[in-house]
Amino acid sequence: MIVETLGIRREHRVCLRGITNPIFAAEVVWQTDSPPTKAASGRFDIIILQVNAPADLDEITRLAPHLESYGALWVLHPSEYAAPAQATSFAAGLVITKRCEYSVTHVGTRFSPRARVIRGTV
Repeated sequence: MIVETLGIRREHRVCLRGITNPIFAAEVVWQTDSPPTKAASGRFDIIILQVNAPADLDEITRLAPHLESYGALWVLHPSEYAAPAQATSFAAGLVITKRCEYSVTHVGTRFSPRARVIRGTV
């Protein structure tokens, strides 16, 4: 199931942005204890953003501060947007932690906040 591939668990707080597939959205609702939100307010364990145009990549910068330190931002985008998505995410303080191709033309890339190492703890 795609929801398990994305790492969504029952207890996660999930935000869905720009998702146009109602079947996918229903699977996420079914998989989580509390229904996902579309509003980017508060803190989330998982945020899933669907990118359809280059302008949608700006949403990455707005969503990054809403991630928990252990959270993940999944960006579902056409393959040709991979480099701009990566550049925008890096500028927002995120790093690539996983990438999967889910169709011939589209890719899902998971970005997570950079680990903060505190001097003397490692």
